[in-house]
Amino acid sequence: MRMKQFVRILLWMFLLSILLVGCNSDESSTRDISPLTDSPLVSTIPTTTPEPRLVRGPDFRIEQPVAGDTVVIGTGPANIKINIVDVSWGGAVIGAGTINPDGTFTIDVTPIEGGNRVGVMLADLNDSGYTNEDFRNNENYQDLPMVGLLVYYVDVLTK
Repeated sequence: MRMKQFVRILLWMFLLSILLVGCNSDESSTRDISPLTDSPLVSTIPTTTPEPRLVRGPDFRIEQPVAGDTVVIGTGPANIKINIVDVSWGGAVIGAGTINPDGTFTIDVTPIEGGNRVGVMLADLNDSGYTNEDFRNNENYQDLPMVGLLVYYVDVLTK
């Protein structure tokens, strides 16, 4: 019983000391709570510029290859040097060429294996007016580990 009384007395003393310290402070008991004319946060919030709208990257297409084909036919942006790669074999180059001025290409390749996946990979963009970044904003483009940046790929049909 005496312990409870002692704890109560200590608690009251603590509360009274807090009240006395608060009442004896130099701050005025009335404070101006009018809204600030300039928010102190305005200068601390970083300003951001809106990101430029991404432009869709150029499209490529390959006609459906069949097992044993020795040419790959397709379309893409004119005058770009490309490699035809076997994605199933780690991006092994099976043919190379340049897209014609009319946007079409026919590239000789080693015979394509059925069930594999072949794709178009950028070879040389010098003098084309494009950079690698121009091709990244397209749902067909993939940067595959051990292969590289493919701008288009398709599975090879078996006969």
